[in-house]
Amino acid sequence: MRDDEETSAASKPPPQQASCGARHLIVTLAFTTSCCLSGVVFGWPALAVALKREGAYADKCADDDDECKSQEVALARVFTIGVLCMFGARLPVGLALDRLGARVTVVITLLGAAIGALLFASKYYAVGFALITGCANGVHVGSMHLAQLFSGREGSVTTIFNGAHQMGSLVFLAFLGIYGSGVSLSSIFRGYAACLAGFALLHGCVIQPSTRYR
Repeated sequence: MRDDEETSAASKPPPQQASCGARHLIVTLAFTTSCCLSGVVFGWPALAVALKREGAYADKCADDDDECKSQEVALARVFTIGVLCMFGARLPVGLALDRLGARVTVVITLLGAAIGALLFASKYYAVGFALITGCANGVHVGSMHLAQLFSGREGSVTTIFNGAHQMGSLVFLAFLGIYGSGVSLSSIFRGYAACLAGFALLHGCVIQPSTRYR
């Protein structure tokens, strides 16, 4: 019986094969996508500075109030909502991966984050940030199976993707630098939305296979 199982396992077709250059390109693009979205919530302090300079929730401040606590509370509420959505979305993302597959899940979450960026650009800060952070999990988790492209080095590739999750905190820091150069926050987030939509197209057509690598 055991021999039959081993023979059956050996006869199963391997994952879709790709050339060495193609495999490196696929993982590099997926890594870049993950850097741009999966861990952005951790870069909130830099974004909060830009929002204060932009005058977000400044209408809650009195004219003689140099340290507007109401503004601080409003910004903290946006961050809290974003964190809750990031953690709360993990189960739905897992269910989507099982039912829809990695390609559909990643594309949907990237488009959802792009819509969130557009809402943020339109000053719907809480809703926009919630969509961005809630959809971030789909990109990170949905790309993990690409480690199977490198047989025997799956652990190394998975570690690289985990590193991309942490590097996402630099995205809003970069936004703060761009904002300091004179570009409006609305323009920055519209450009961000366009980038996320472009990544969605790449994942749908190039990066993600029709079925997950195993």
